[in-house]
Amino acid sequence: GRDHPQLRDLGIIVDQIDHVTRLLTQLLDYVRTAPHQLVAIAPATAQQAVAELVHVEAAKRSIHVIVECDPATGELAADPGQLQQVLVNLTINALDACPAGAAVTLRARPAQGGLVVLEIEDDGEGIAPAIRAQVFDPFFTTKKRGRGTGLGLWVVAQLARTHDATIELCDGDGGGTIARLRWPSSQEAA
Repeated sequence: GRDHPQLRDLGIIVDQIDHVTRLLTQLLDYVRTAPHQLVAIAPATAQQAVAELVHVEAAKRSIHVIVECDPATGELAADPGQLQQVLVNLTINALDACPAGAAVTLRARPAQGGLVVLEIEDDGEGIAPAIRAQVFDPFFTTKKRGRGTGLGLWVVAQLARTHDATIELCDGDGGGTIARLRWPSSQEAA
């Protein structure tokens, strides 16, 4: 019948192959990112692009994506593809953390020392302090078995590092999580 042990084993093998394929794709994406081309990017432009990219996924889950950019925010020095990869990754993580009806907010504001602060805040249930220390480790994931590769945040951290940017996760005011990037402005690079 349907519960043939070999069929079940085959299903497990196929899942594993899928998982490995996803891991390799992400690793190759990361390896390809090494020589980056820095250009001046307006944070609002990057935020809008990300909001549009995740729009369908967010709508499907009844999650609002809000973009807030302080008009005084200068341009970032970034590789456009890599900046987008970082923001999309963090935004999808934020969506994953949210219940239906919640909101994910993308913020940008100027900061001291020639930096721009980019934040992605979610209305999820937050991250336990014990886990927070591990989220940037390779292969660490809180997603269901077979869903997350555990490389998303690791790749994000590597890409931030190649741009001399830093990333941290903090508690949001409403109990969710804020992913906060401190990114060099293009004035600094000039």
